[in-house]
Amino acid sequence: MVARIYAIVLTMLLILLIGSGLGCMFAGDFAARLAEINLHEQSVSVTIKVVICGVAWCTSGCILALSFAVLYFWAPDWEQKR
Repeated sequence: MVARIYAIVLTMLLILLIGSGLGCMFAGDFAARLAEINLHEQSVSVTIKVVICGVAWCTSGCILALSFAVLYFWAPDWEQKR
């Protein structure tokens, strides 16, 4: 019974983490396009776009690494039964 509760909580946590990672990527792309449209100077616009996309991808990568760490830490360890 406890293992089933852990599995449900782990599933919900992974859904939240993966959703946050995807949301971070989409929000970064949206913010980069918004900055590109609203900034009229070309060099500043491109620089801000690259920085925003870089931060979004790094944050998304960290969230993905966190999801793997959570999975390997809390997932049940199956032992060989004899």
